Parts: sequence; structure tokens; C-alpha cells
Amino acid sequence: MLQLVAPPAEPDRFWEAPPSFEDTPEFKFDLRPDCSYWLSLEGFNPDYAGEIISAVYVDRDWITCPYFTIEFKKAGESNDRAKLKACAAASVALYNRYLLKCGAVVIGKQKWPDSDIEQVKHYIMTFGGHEYRIFVLRANFASGSNEWDGCTATPICHATCTSMAGIRRLQNWINEIHRWGLSKHATGCHADVKTILEAGNYDVSGMDLEVDEIDVNMRRHRPPVPCDQEHVKRSREIPDAHCA
Repeated sequence: MLQLVAPPAEPDRFWEAPPSFEDTPEFKFDLRPDCSYWLSLEGFNPDYAGEIISAVYVDRDWITCPYFTIEFKKAGESNDRAKLKACAAASVALYNRYLLKCGAVVIGKQKWPDSDIEQVKHYIMTFGGHEYRIFVLRANFASGSNEWDGCTATPICHATCTSMAGIRRLQNWINEIHRWGLSKHATGCHADVKTILEAGNYDVSGMDLEVDEIDVNMRRHRPPVPCDQEHVKRSREIPDAHCA
């Protein structure tokens, strides 16, 4: 995990703050989720991994396209504040996923299909003692267009770790989030990066991988890359995602 994972700032044009941050400057300097999961570049074809930085944000030359943020409630902090902190950090990742998709759509001169809109999301988990909550953060679009209009966090699970049922539910959700992140999310990011690189006259002949092949490549290397404040390059073992 990375301390102060990636505060949105110039001049990095691939890691921008959402427009609403202009009205909330405090978010610009203290975005430190306790844990966030990104795609590792080791899961991409090494023949073109070096060119990815020309299309999307890559942090410290080894991770890109975050998809899952975790926040632990601090002593004296409310559940709502923990959720807001996680949403603020996750909204940066979501907004830049949105920008990546926009870049590919503009180059391809195509409309946003519903399947692509469904891909533009980010998962959030908050912990407060034995209690956990899971949300999915989705982009809002302006009426009649695909213009960014903020984002909304929808609760999808609220339970505790005081029973085996609650623990199994937590494990199942974590597995399913990583399954999505390493398959549909990874595939969508891969396709958008390829479209952008093709337009820049990069050689992407080796990028024609099918969905299952990308998923296998991501799993073959190390687990999804977590980013926390204490260990800069530590990879945690997580349960392998269930394929439903």
C-alpha cells in the first residue's frame, strides 16, 4: 500500500481530481485510504506494458486502475465520516476511470453502450470494529449526455463479523469484488488503453487478448496489489476469487 496513494495534482494529466473538488480544497491534500487495490502491470503483456503510461496513470511503475478502497473507522470517528473519507478517495479513482473510457470513446467515435456505463464503478468497504459496510460507487451522468455529474455511493451490504454467517458474507463479497476487478474491470481498462495507444501510433499488435486470458494472466502473477500507509511494496495474500 502507498502512503498518500496519489493526490490529484498537476501536471499529471492522467490522475485528475473530480470537478467537485474545486469547491472542497481539503480533499486535495489528505486522500489516504487505509487500503486500496489496483491492477498490477505484471498482469499485462510485457511487450507493451512500458507504453501504458502514455494512456493511463501508472503509480510507481507497477500499478494502475484502482478498483477497491477500504477504510477503517478511527477511534471517535462516526461511520458516516469513515464512509465520506473512503468515498472521497474512491471518487478520484472512479473519475479517472471515467476519463480513460471517455478518451477511448472519443477516439473510437462511438457512443457509450450500457455495458460500458456498467463498468465505470468502484467498490468501497468500511470497517468499524466488528461491523462492516460495502458500497458501490457509480458515476452520475448529466441528463441526455455522458458528461460527468458527480457520483453516488449505493450500500450493498451491512453486517458484522460476530457470526460465521457474517464472516462468510464478508469473504464472499471480497472474492466477488476481486473477481470483477481482475476480469471485467481489467478487460475494460485493457481495451480502452489499447484504443488510445492505437490512435497514438503505438504498436499494439500483441494486445489482442481475450477476457479469460487477461483474467488468467492477472491471477497467475501476484494477488491484486493493495496500497496502505505502512508498507509501500507489500503484497497481501487474499482468498482467490470465486468464479460463479
